[in-house]
Amino acid sequence: MLGESQDNANWIPLNTWFRVFGDRSVNLTVQTWTKDQFERAQEEVIEVLRAERGLKPGRKNNFHMWTPDMIQSSFNQMTGFVGIAAFGICAISLLVAGIGIMNIMLISVTERTREIGLRKAVGGTRGSILRQFLVEAVLLSQVGGAIGILLGYVIAIAINMSMNVPAPVPVWSIMLSIMFCSAVGIGFGMWPAIKAARLDPIEALRYE
Repeated sequence: MLGESQDNANWIPLNTWFRVFGDRSVNLTVQTWTKDQFERAQEEVIEVLRAERGLKPGRKNNFHMWTPDMIQSSFNQMTGFVGIAAFGICAISLLVAGIGIMNIMLISVTERTREIGLRKAVGGTRGSILRQFLVEAVLLSQVGGAIGILLGYVIAIAINMSMNVPAPVPVWSIMLSIMFCSAVGIGFGMWPAIKAARLDPIEALRYE
C-alpha cells in the first residue's frame, strides 16, 4: 500500500481470524480475472453478502463496497482539497514575494537616482528607463522562481526514491511557474519602474 513494506504481513483464513479475534469488522478484497468480468463479479459479491447476512429483498445493504472508480473519486476529491489549500498558500507566497520585489526595486530606484538623471540627460527616454526596471524586476522574480522549481524537482526525486511513489514534475507546471513569476515581476515592478521613468533629470542629477 503506497510503497509500504509487506514483509511483516501475516495472512490467515477468515474463520481463523474470527475464532482468534472475535466478530470484528473486516474488509474483503475481490479481484476478477479480466476487466470485462468486473460488473458481473460485483453483482455476485452483493448477492453472496446479502445471502450471508440474511437480508430480505427490498432491505438496504448493511455493508459497504469500494470499487476502483469510487477509490479514484475519493482520491481526486482529497487531492482537490489539497490543491485548493496549496493554491491559497501559493497566492499568499506570491503576494509576499511581490511586495518584497517592489520594495527592493523602490530602494534600487532611490539609490540610482543620479544614474537615472544622467541617462535622461544624455537622451534616455521614459520608455527605455521603464523597460530597464521592469526587466530587472522580472529577472529578480525569475531567480526566485528558478530556485523554487529546483527545490520542487529535488523534493519530487527524494519522494520517488524514498517511498517508491511516482512524483513526476510535468513540463506544464514549470512553464506555468515561469509565467506566474514573470507576472509577479511585472505587476509589482511596475510602480518602481514608473517612478524611475517620471524622475525629473535635473532634480535627479542634484540628488544626494
